[in-house]
Amino acid sequence: MKRFRGDPATLKSLPPFSWFSDKDLRWAMPSVQHRTYGARQFIQRAGDPADGLYILLSGRVQLLHEDMSGRQFIARLIGPHDFFGELGLLDGGKCIASIRSTHACEALYIPRAVVVECLEQNAQAAMCMLRKVSARLEATHRKLAQFALSDVRSRLAHVLLENTPEAEPEAVVPAGSEQIAALVGCSREMVSRVIQALVRQGALRRQGRKLTILERHVLREIASPHRSAPGAGRRGV
Repeated sequence: MKRFRGDPATLKSLPPFSWFSDKDLRWAMPSVQHRTYGARQFIQRAGDPADGLYILLSGRVQLLHEDMSGRQFIARLIGPHDFFGELGLLDGGKCIASIRSTHACEALYIPRAVVVECLEQNAQAAMCMLRKVSARLEATHRKLAQFALSDVRSRLAHVLLENTPEAEPEAVVPAGSEQIAALVGCSREMVSRVIQALVRQGALRRQGRKLTILERHVLREIASPHRSAPGAGRRGV
């Protein structure tokens, strides 16, 4: 890790720096660190102290939960120009989830004390942070509802749509079977069976480990919350 020595104007395009006043930014700059991480490296682990805020510059990271048996559930994927580490930050608590890189990545790190002081002194920045955290909480509730009220097929379709570009007619899924299973919350075997069925249906194409979406409208119909009645999740595929 090393001190960030880039242009402060670059930081103004990235939340939370875009919320800070010029005075706040000048004050925070000496504390900002530039950090690099290898692929599949843990940046934070559940139970660690929430020590600061991270802004991803490149690469991708997972927010994941895991149990003592090694089973994992990926709650969220985070890409460039987004931040993480806010959970537990304000109250000085512990991380409730782990953060792991999927590829080599770069991030900026701001120590907790600096973030908290900036938010305490800047009401606009504090409101921006609150809106962002509230939006993430709403998204988490929607995901919980989807898990409770939909089957594996519907959840898989939603994950594929959520993690591929809408504009591309044939979008390559950037995640492998293991990651998809952790996002869907089921076994790799179950995911493979559902994917095989969607390939036969013509919605997907599989070439080796490469998975491509061919018919987004089919996946949208499958992912629709009105497609199946409550309790469908108990039926499996």
